[in-house]
Amino acid sequence: KENCGVVEIKKASAAPRECVSTVVCYLKWKENCGSLFSELSVVEIKKASAAPRECVSTVVCYLKWKENCGSLFSELSVVEIKKASAAPRECVSTVVCYLKWKENCGSLFSELSVVEIKKASAAPRECVSTVVCYLKWKENCGSLFSELSVVEIKKASAAPRECVSTVVCYLKWKENCGSLFSELSVVEIKKASAAPRECVSTVVCYLKWKENCGSLFSELSVVEIKKAPAAPRECVSTVVCYLKWKENCGSLFSELSVVEIKKAPAAPRECVSTVVCYLNDEYIGIVWSPSSFTADT
Repeated sequence: KENCGVVEIKKASAAPRECVSTVVCYLKWKENCGSLFSELSVVEIKKASAAPRECVSTVVCYLKWKENCGSLFSELSVVEIKKASAAPRECVSTVVCYLKWKENCGSLFSELSVVEIKKASAAPRECVSTVVCYLKWKENCGSLFSELSVVEIKKASAAPRECVSTVVCYLKWKENCGSLFSELSVVEIKKASAAPRECVSTVVCYLKWKENCGSLFSELSVVEIKKAPAAPRECVSTVVCYLKWKENCGSLFSELSVVEIKKAPAAPRECVSTVVCYLNDEYIGIVWSPSSFTADT
């Protein structure tokens, strides 16, 4: 009564339940919430009282959040809270999610603004999947993640598995392959990610070859490797065969160029039988020269 005049109470007494619902609710809130309520005026309370549950749901939610979240809540104004109260679950899901993220992720969250969080809240799982994934990646991958911006991460989040498969694969490759990976840019990796197995098979194969073949690989560029991966076995059979021949035959192989090797691999056995035969001829002492052959031979 000390907060609402008798005149106001009487005029409002035509209301059907609990005398005057707007004032009764106000006094109930005032009693329960104490100093927390000082930020909202009686006028604001009355205007809001058309809400169907818990007197004025927007205010009740605000006080609940304020009580539970403490200083974390200072970044959101009462006005923003009210406008958001049309959300169906947990009062205002965007704000609830924000506070949950803030509490769980700590300093990691500083890179994303409240505005960005709200805009993203249409995502179906884990509040805003793009941001949740970002934080998960950030936590797991540490400094490796610095090469990808938050903007790139968000744009990619339509991928079906492991948040954004292209980025996850990149980080996996980066972690496993170390310095070998420096020859391929993030852009190239992303473009290739349509490959069905082992993230991007062309790149995975390249790294496998690079690791296994060492200096032997220097004669083939990354560009040539990528163009070749239509071969069905051992990544790109033409290149694999080349490296196998090179390793086994040593200096004997120097007479055949990489171009000749690639053109020949239609033979069914031992990579390219024409080249294998050539090497066998050398082993058994047959002199190989164009002048030693006639048209018949």
